[in-house]
Amino acid sequence: MADIRPPSAKLLAEIGQLQRQTAVALQLDLTDDPKRIVEKIRDYVTLVRDNRKTLDEDQVAGLAVTLGEQYVRQFGWDWNEANFKDDYLDEHYVASILNPDKSLAIVPTWWIYDILEMEKSNGILLNFNMVEANRVPVGPPNEALIIH
Repeated sequence: MADIRPPSAKLLAEIGQLQRQTAVALQLDLTDDPKRIVEKIRDYVTLVRDNRKTLDEDQVAGLAVTLGEQYVRQFGWDWNEANFKDDYLDEHYVASILNPDKSLAIVPTWWIYDILEMEKSNGILLNFNMVEANRVPVGPPNEALIIH
């Protein structure tokens, strides 16, 4: 079981800054329909992966937080910091979005990296649609089961 804590003010500020940078780079309107933004992120990640482009950490983080924010906007999920190693070390807490009862989690940075490194298929839109249709695993509250 993951240890979950509220996001720090520093993390929330960083999320906002990275989103704004990503919106400029990808010409996104952050007030657009969340699904349209998710589609654009999916398409961009596919393009980067297929063309074997390299993104720097800030670019990946920007894509990740912009993606995560669409779950916050559309489904009422929240940003948290989660440690999935159960060791309580600060360096192992990662920015995560969790559903309201914290039974499900997405770690968008890990997810984007996994897609770009071809360790996972690009199921970004599929995942969003599954959450929208409530076709996700059921887990105990505060368990933070990763669903990507």
